[in-house]
Amino acid sequence: EELDSLNGTFLRARNEVPLQPGDCILAGRQLLRFERFEQVVSNKARSVDGTRYMGSPSSGGDFKLVQIGVGNIAQNVYCLSEGGAVFGREIGDIVFNKDRFMSGRHAQIYPREDGNYYLLDLNSSNGTWLKLNQKTRIYHGDLLFLGQQLFRVESPDIT
Repeated sequence: EELDSLNGTFLRARNEVPLQPGDCILAGRQLLRFERFEQVVSNKARSVDGTRYMGSPSSGGDFKLVQIGVGNIAQNVYCLSEGGAVFGREIGDIVFNKDRFMSGRHAQIYPREDGNYYLLDLNSSNGTWLKLNQKTRIYHGDLLFLGQQLFRVESPDIT
């Protein structure tokens, strides 16, 4: 159980993990928060007097990844398309080309038929981590990241 620590407790994703708005992901040295857009405006939206709004076309998706910097400051926002996104250091819809701790093709966020979005590590070298925000069952072999410390759970009693 995470006890409101300053930097959080992260669990390494083994399989696909369901995402909820507000979930934080650690990949390489990037801290990313999965968020829903507060409002979605159609590309054909007009003001009360009929004037069309100006702006970049919508990505078509309802979610975004917010890059969180030191001090919990939002640095960048990455819009996810309806089909989600792949991110990595070299290949993907979102690329962090200066992050030496991120794999070339690191992880993917995608929707499933159940209407939820999921996170999947793409066999990255350093893993993809989800910040714990509730009591979470852990298993033998799980990896936890606290501060700059890495822990492996080893107990024959939990499988």
